[in-house]
Amino acid sequence: MATATTKVIHHEPQVTISTLNTLTKEKEQFQLELQQIDQRISTIAHEGPHVFTGCLIDELLPSVLKDPLERKYTLLSFNHLASSSVGLAISTLKESVNNLYEYRGNSEFQMLSPLVSLQPLANEYMKQYPYHHFGRIIEHIQKLAERNLSDFESALLEERKKLLEPVLELKSLQIQKEMDESIKTQEILGKGAAHYGRGNFDFISESMSRQMLQSAFDAIEEASLWNKIPTQPTDESVRLLRADPEFNKKVQVVICAKDGHSGSSLGWTINSIVRLHSVGWEEFRNQWVARYQAK
Repeated sequence: MATATTKVIHHEPQVTISTLNTLTKEKEQFQLELQQIDQRISTIAHEGPHVFTGCLIDELLPSVLKDPLERKYTLLSFNHLASSSVGLAISTLKESVNNLYEYRGNSEFQMLSPLVSLQPLANEYMKQYPYHHFGRIIEHIQKLAERNLSDFESALLEERKKLLEPVLELKSLQIQKEMDESIKTQEILGKGAAHYGRGNFDFISESMSRQMLQSAFDAIEEASLWNKIPTQPTDESVRLLRADPEFNKKVQVVICAKDGHSGSSLGWTINSIVRLHSVGWEEFRNQWVARYQAK
C-alpha cells in the first residue's frame, strides 16, 4: 500500500503590516487597562474605606471580579458564613487558605473547620467549574473579612495588574521580533536567493527556524549521514529514519541538546531536512524565498 507523502509545515514568519498593527493594538489595550487600574487604585485610596453591613449583594461587588460564577459563589459563601444560623465571624478567617480545605484530586474538595458548612456549595461549584479551584472563593471571603469593599477591590486590581504586566512585556517582545524579521526579510530579498549557498540558512528570516535547520544540517554533515536521508519524504521513510540508531545518536540527540526541541519542533526539523534532500538545496531555498516575494 502506498504511503502518503509527509506534509511538511513551514514555519516562515507572516511578516505583514496587519500583524504588526494587531500586536501594537493589543499592546495599547493592555497599557490602557494597566493605566486604568492604577487610576482606580489611586481613587480607592483617596476615597477611603467602603464598609458594608448586612448581606453582601451582587451590586456591591467590584466590576473587576468579572466571572459570573465566581461572583455568585463568593456571594453565596460569604452570606452563608455570615448568617446568624451559622454564627461564624468571618473576621476570624486569618489562616492560610490551604489550611481551610483539602484538595483530593478529580475536582474534589473536603472543607475543614471552620468552613465545613461550605461543603455543599464547594461541591456545587466544582460540578459547574471542574477546572477551577474553590480555594479562589475562600480567598475572596478572606479579603472580605473586614467587610471593606475598598480593600477587596484594591486586592483584586493588584492581582489583575500582576497578570497583565508580563503579558504586556511579551507583546513588546513579539512586536520587536516581528520588526526584526521584517528587516531580515528585506535583506534576504535584496540579496536574492542565489546569494545563499549550500549550508547557509540565512535565507530564513525567523531565527528559531533558521537555527533548527542549520543545526540539523551541520550535524548530518559532521556525521556524513546524508546517505541515510530518504529521497522520498513519506511517513514511513521519515519514521524509519528517526528510528535509525546511528541517526538518532549522531543527529537527533545532538540537535535536541543544542536547540532544546519539543516533539513537534523536532518532527518539523527532520521533515524539512528530508524535503531539502528530496528536492535539492537550490529548489528548497528558492521556494522558501519565493514566499517572501509573494507577500
